[in-house]
Amino acid sequence: MYGMSISHLAHSGVTRIVLSPKEMTELRETLMKQGEFYIKGAHSTWVPRHKLKYLARSVVKLWPDLDGVVLPMTPGEAARTELKRAFPGLKRVGWRGPQVKLFDWRWPMFFIEPFEGYVHHVDLSAAYWQIYRRLWLDVAFPRGFGKLDLEPVAARLEGWKQARNSVIGIVASRKTSAVKNGVAIQLSTQNNFLSPNLWATVQGILNEVASVALACGAVYCMTDGYIIPANANPEGFCRYLSEWGFRFKLNRTMGSVKGWMSYSLENGKTTELYKRGLAGGRAFKVLKLPRPNDDFYLTDWWGFTVPKYREGKK
Repeated sequence: MYGMSISHLAHSGVTRIVLSPKEMTELRETLMKQGEFYIKGAHSTWVPRHKLKYLARSVVKLWPDLDGVVLPMTPGEAARTELKRAFPGLKRVGWRGPQVKLFDWRWPMFFIEPFEGYVHHVDLSAAYWQIYRRLWLDVAFPRGFGKLDLEPVAARLEGWKQARNSVIGIVASRKTSAVKNGVAIQLSTQNNFLSPNLWATVQGILNEVASVALACGAVYCMTDGYIIPANANPEGFCRYLSEWGFRFKLNRTMGSVKGWMSYSLENGKTTELYKRGLAGGRAFKVLKLPRPNDDFYLTDWWGFTVPKYREGKK
């Protein structure tokens, strides 16, 4: 249709076309010039009028739809498919209007001070996935059980990192980006899986974990990764993670932390700001606890009470 090399598979009246990054960019430019309405996803472009869906080749995998037909899907499509498979006919998760404020919860971030020397770099393994796989889509916040078990969804998505992470994005998704007559717009969406309680529970647990890392001397945190000087208390943090059942990776190495998004690990990655020689700005801390001065309010519930509850249900 647009003079590009494409491969496609038609199903349910929709043609799915896999494109390279260059082809996707050219497609969107063409659609914009033509004034065509299209919906722009992170890894896709959907043109409703022509029933054409273009997918980014870099992330697409073959995945069975609800009818068992194997199709090329983006991570988000696969995650949504598994939610539909696990909860057929679900119209709404069930939560009260004021609870929409729970979407204000954010993942933890902080940079305390520059450091150079021997560090312990700790990463939670598949952090979002390992937290929500014990939970329910309709979990109550804080510390409430549900009925819509996410364990089957987590099991099916375990081997695809981007898809398993997409679950948390889906439960918080309320808008989508589109282009109409060459102008970018935001559209509200109908999302049957919207769950502010699950979002807040997952982010609350991550914030509690980060607060313990901070108490153990961490100088840097980004969501689920922590840099702790060896002369602080990294061992205490690792004991805490093990005690509550978190899986994590530990890298003991020489490191240099200059600022936010500016660090280098001898046996690990080096960030772009560090490569460019930038300090990364002043110290800051974005950290919130469900109950101040209680580091284990959600974590002990997730790590101890939930497994006991699940065992009792078997």
